[in-house]
Amino acid sequence: MEVIERRECAIEHFEAVLDEASAPRDVRTDAIMRLLSLYEDVADEEATRRTLRQFWGHGRPTSLRHVPYSARYFSAELDVFFVVDIERVHQAPIWKSFDFDVPMFLFTCDDAARDDMVAQHRVRRAERRAAEQGRTTAEVLADMDAKAAQWKEARSSTNPGPGGGFTTPPTFDLKEPIFAATVCRIAQAFGDPDLRAWKRVAGAMSHQNMERSMGVAEIPNLESKLVAAVANGALQALGPHRWSLSGVEYAGQPVHLVQLDTEELTIGRADMIDPVLEARSRRRKQWHSDIERLGVGIPQDVGFFVVLTAAAATGMGPSNVRPSTRQLMQALLPTPKGVQLAGVIGDRVGVFSRLHTDDPGKARMLVTMARWVIAQQSGNDPRVDRWLRYLDVAEAEDRQALLGSYVLPREQLRILLDE
Repeated sequence: MEVIERRECAIEHFEAVLDEASAPRDVRTDAIMRLLSLYEDVADEEATRRTLRQFWGHGRPTSLRHVPYSARYFSAELDVFFVVDIERVHQAPIWKSFDFDVPMFLFTCDDAARDDMVAQHRVRRAERRAAEQGRTTAEVLADMDAKAAQWKEARSSTNPGPGGGFTTPPTFDLKEPIFAATVCRIAQAFGDPDLRAWKRVAGAMSHQNMERSMGVAEIPNLESKLVAAVANGALQALGPHRWSLSGVEYAGQPVHLVQLDTEELTIGRADMIDPVLEARSRRRKQWHSDIERLGVGIPQDVGFFVVLTAAAATGMGPSNVRPSTRQLMQALLPTPKGVQLAGVIGDRVGVFSRLHTDDPGKARMLVTMARWVIAQQSGNDPRVDRWLRYLDVAEAEDRQALLGSYVLPREQLRILLDE
């Protein structure tokens, strides 16, 4: 009885936090995650969904402290923008309960070390299953190999579609943006085996041509690292606060690095750096105004986020979709006015999205369809129900956005890692 009363008091307390419009944003996020755990204990699915929809509620930040300062000088043509808070992700308490080092896997620059981590984790999984099933580890590994081969075959082959036709998995014509192509080369130039000691990385790209892209890294002790990298030849000094990455080209051009603010290193092609320096000298921000608007609407306590302008949200998609199919999708789906995606990593992992639209009729229809699909998958298999418990799709209260959310509790993430 005492446990129940304590739980009810905790629920009442954290619900009151969400009702308080002036509550600090990080306090609200903590309250949301704690409520999800409490509602799970009492199997209150309606309260769970109601709480998930509170993520985009009160307490929106009024500044861009969660965005590197240098990003405001990016070209306005870059209409997709992301930030990863490496410190927050690395230090999240959820990783401490796993025998697989997720932050190391995410942020290492050593591909061989990453492959070795995966191989060792695979053997540990096989050993656990072998002990549970009374089999040898070799037998379990053989079964895992067979299932992996079957999955790969199913993914690579064409499958019969409705009406006896065939469907092909969607393909995307995406080139590697500059920050993905060079960030580990920069870390190596600084003598860093991985990115875990860095604070934050951000990047932006054009959805029409991802080779038109730039990045920013916040790196502690940047000044001393730059001096050492020039001394050992990893960087070549080009002028005050400007360097090139020795022996590295991107899209046929040298990779240039500039320091526009303390501990911030901006990464770009040679031809894209000069306009950034010009804008910085005039203190005139030039990034896309929608990137700024959408970025301000992202809570500051997230582990990562992505924002897309209306043009990017509309223009990005599979390259092998037939024109007639694309036209049908555009006719049925609400026109996006921008997209926000935010990830919270603490004792749980939560991903929250908001698609802005001015077509509430189509938005409501899409929500109805999504909920119908979810309902069709629920109730038949307890394992599936566990995965769907924290999936929610809804309209915003003002009917100006579609909200999507998915949260992985610790135990569900453990299952995912052990699959």
